[in-house]
Amino acid sequence: LIGEAFVRIFLDLPNKDYRKLFVSDQSVGYKMQSNFVGTQGPVKLFTNDNGHRILGNQNKEEIEYDIVVFGDSFVFGHLTEYENTFVNLIDEKTKSKVLNAGVSGYNLNQIHNAAKEYLELNNPKVVIVSIHVASDITSQIRQDVNWLKVVYGSLFRTDDPSDYYEYVLRSFLSHYSDLYYWAFEMKIKQIYHKLNILYKKEDVINIDEQIYIEEDIKELENKKIKFDDFIVKFQGLINSNTVLIFLLIPSINDLKHFEEISDYNNALLVLNDREAIIIDLREYFKNNYSNLIISNNDRHWNNKGHKLVGDVIHNKLM
Repeated sequence: LIGEAFVRIFLDLPNKDYRKLFVSDQSVGYKMQSNFVGTQGPVKLFTNDNGHRILGNQNKEEIEYDIVVFGDSFVFGHLTEYENTFVNLIDEKTKSKVLNAGVSGYNLNQIHNAAKEYLELNNPKVVIVSIHVASDITSQIRQDVNWLKVVYGSLFRTDDPSDYYEYVLRSFLSHYSDLYYWAFEMKIKQIYHKLNILYKKEDVINIDEQIYIEEDIKELENKKIKFDDFIVKFQGLINSNTVLIFLLIPSINDLKHFEEISDYNNALLVLNDREAIIIDLREYFKNNYSNLIISNNDRHWNNKGHKLVGDVIHNKLM
């Protein structure tokens, strides 16, 4: 109680309304709160009045954007200051207005619905759809928009009850206790993040040879068909004045065996068959993966990774 009183009196923390990053939404399952001003782990976080992540506390989304990027946490910029995200770097390099429409945890259904909602009212010059093969195809290709539940502004898997009550309790404390929010959400997460970076090893690519049996191949083919349906749906959203680009993101499992049958290779086949414009990041990550991720425990991109992706996309746009 003494600690709680001290923190409330002497520390300037985001109020309780700005600790709930996510809110439920019927169309996309969930989205980020409008005009959010707070933190997520070690980074400051701002959203505008449409719930899109922005550079600072600018609030209104008034302009027609030249480029809009849809996707999950890789687009959002997980544990990355906004100025270092590849979306902001594209903005700076192209001198265009670029909107970050990425939301952590989004699957292809959610990305499609978010893009559909946005494009019904707006007409950007370029739309980039980010696809992280390991989550969007390998594990979540059949997930609907409600695959995650919002509790106290945090996300929880509806199909995985393990540790559910622990996470709900932590979200409850984070929302209502200033002491807990300051100590755990801000300080301890910052320390954990820094230790992960220090602990990172250079030999993270260590993959055993994958052996596929007939059932695996059949499942890969089923996911390929489902992915093809998504691509057709995305292409159907775009008018003749807009360029659609698919950004294909590899996981560690996609970096060693290029020639074998896999979800990644199937995705490339589908995109090529549909005559899509593709940015294939695998070529750029295969020899430098360890230096481009946050840590062994968190394989989202670090600042170097975001810079590389920003450069690759900029070159493609030019």
